[in-house]
Amino acid sequence: MPKLFYESTENLTSEARLFWETSSDLTQESSDILELNDGRVFARYAKPQRRDKEIIGRVWSIWDITEIKQLIKETESIRIQEESDSIAETSYDAVEEAKALSELRTRFLSTMCHQFRSFLNIISFSSSLLRRNVNRETETQKLPYLDNIQTAVEQIGTLLDKLLFWVNQKLVDGNLNPNQLKLLGFAAI
Repeated sequence: MPKLFYESTENLTSEARLFWETSSDLTQESSDILELNDGRVFARYAKPQRRDKEIIGRVWSIWDITEIKQLIKETESIRIQEESDSIAETSYDAVEEAKALSELRTRFLSTMCHQFRSFLNIISFSSSLLRRNVNRETETQKLPYLDNIQTAVEQIGTLLDKLLFWVNQKLVDGNLNPNQLKLLGFAAI
């Protein structure tokens, strides 16, 4: 008597043997996939063999679909790798954009600090000149220094007001799109 397929196949588990030995309903067509421990994959199709209306046997078709399954796995692996690369590229772009925004923020703050320092230097210089010459100069001679101090204070206030208005507008809009701007034109000096 010839060996059955499952008897000639090595490494079959008891579940796999049961798969080949039984079918839930021998009067119906059935199909299954069997993956062996050694990596081979088989598709099984079975249907009853009939003569007139009587079932006289069962026809089994078995295909080795190992290569097809391997190609499907490789294709899926390539697709996953492409998606992963795309995500990595998107993440890289996001990191680069965050770096650019950080650099813009740093430049903006640096420029703002410079502007404030300029106005504060005028105030400090004028104040120190007034202190040194408080008794020597007349009110008319002191007036330009006091005007410089007042102008610098007003310019700092205007610059802060414009800056706070701009920041509040961007926060209300919810749309922070940093652009370069020339602070000299932004604050009337």
